[in-house]
Order: sequence, then structure tokens, then C-alpha cells
Amino acid sequence: MQISRLIRNLRNFSSIPPLSYLPVDLVQSRVLNVVHQIKSVPEKIPEDANLVVDLRFDSMLRKEFYDKLEAEFCVPIPAENRKQFVNVYDTVKYFASNPKSR
Repeated sequence: MQISRLIRNLRNFSSIPPLSYLPVDLVQSRVLNVVHQIKSVPEKIPEDANLVVDLRFDSMLRKEFYDKLEAEFCVPIPAENRKQFVNVYDTVKYFASNPKSR
């Protein structure tokens, strides 16, 4: 009896779709869209654009940026991870490599 129940449970788990990653170009487009929502910046932003130096994000804009990214990708960003968002590329890389990003 227990073995058949275990097999049924395993079959149920096998029907769960595996986690997947978002394509990098889609993530980049969505991140840049968030940047444009927050601040008026040039249409073309290089991947290596520094959020503070090049885009002039102060602490208030960075907080808004993180909040909007969390809402956009449905993923909370822990405080320790926020420090790694130095430029646009770092931000894209974070969400493109997170299987929970939606």
C-alpha cells in the first residue's frame, strides 16, 4: 500500500513543470523599461552604464528602482544582493540567472 502511494506521489511531482530562466534580451528590455519609468535618460543606455555615476541614481531613485524591479519580475531582492547592482548589466544578469523571475 505505501509503495503504491509513494509512486502516485512521485507521478504527481513529475507533472510539475521545471523552473526555467527568462531570456537575457527579454530581461534587458524589461530592466531598461523600469529605468525609463523612473528617470528621464537617453533612449540608448549601454550595458555598462553605472547606476550612480552615469544614470545619476541617488539613494531614493535606487530604492524606487529595486521596488519596481521586484514588482516587474515577482522576485524579492534581499538587501545584500542590492549592493551587487552596480550597472545595468549586473541587474540584467541577476534576474536572467534567477529561475524564480517571471
